[in-house]
Amino acid sequence: MENKYYTPNIEEIYVGFELEWQSKIRKETWNKQICDVDLIAIFYDDYEHADEEEPFDQRFRVKYIDKEDIESLGFHKHKKEYWLYQDNSIIILTIIEDTYISITENYGPGYENTLFKGNIKNKSELKVLLKQLGINEDR
Repeated sequence: MENKYYTPNIEEIYVGFELEWQSKIRKETWNKQICDVDLIAIFYDDYEHADEEEPFDQRFRVKYIDKEDIESLGFHKHKKEYWLYQDNSIIILTIIEDTYISITENYGPGYENTLFKGNIKNKSELKVLLKQLGINEDR
């Protein structure tokens, strides 16, 4: 993937969403933040009232999902996949292309169940998906 970051759209943002933001006027560089109500208010205000001095797309960014994000959620690199041991199975995450991933549950030779195939752009989306699938809920 050529660019590591993208500008989030308003539908993506929620309390708990991970992003980076900066303020050139206040001479702040990119700061990693977990959205709370106050940061969401700033995001919405900037979204509606961005100006030429600080355009919206130069204030907020989100890192595309990568190896570090996946490993931070408890997965371990195994060849070209990421494995997470859970109960009596192995959860296997495979990056097929850029942000297109597959998540399968393997119970042993010949016993595999595909849980998800689709686009996951960032760590926050993956955390929500894993929770929905009942995987690694303690993180």
